[in-house]
Parts: sequence; C-alpha cells; structure tokens
Amino acid sequence: EPALGATLGSGLGFMLPVSTPCNAIVYSSGRIPLRTMMAYGLLLDIVGVIVIIAAVHWLTPTAIPLAPDS
Repeated sequence: EPALGATLGSGLGFMLPVSTPCNAIVYSSGRIPLRTMMAYGLLLDIVGVIVIIAAVHWLTPTAIPLAPDS
C-alpha cells in the first residue's frame, strides 16, 4: 500500500511554482501572485490526498488479492 500511495502522490505538485513546469510557466507570466498560487495549490493538494487515500483503499484489494485463510 505505501508504494502505491507514494506513486500516486508523486504527481501532487500544485503548491509552488517550482513544482511542475506548467506551474513555472503560469507563475512567470506575472498574472498570478505567489500567495494565490499557494492557496489554490494547497486546496488541490488536500483534495488530491483524499482522492489518493480512497483510491489506494479501493485498488489494493483488486491489485493484490488476499490469500484465502487456511
């Protein structure tokens, strides 16, 4: 489970301009202040964490079936 969560969570780089190239491009335009970018990025990160936790709990039993009790 931790490896699946880490794999999915590695794409959650929304908070700072250096997180992804897309963030850097948007920030370099000068139209989005850093404080606004951080506020919306934090919101996206929180939603992403909730979605990843739900996805890991949903995907783990199908990806790694449990052995039958003996």
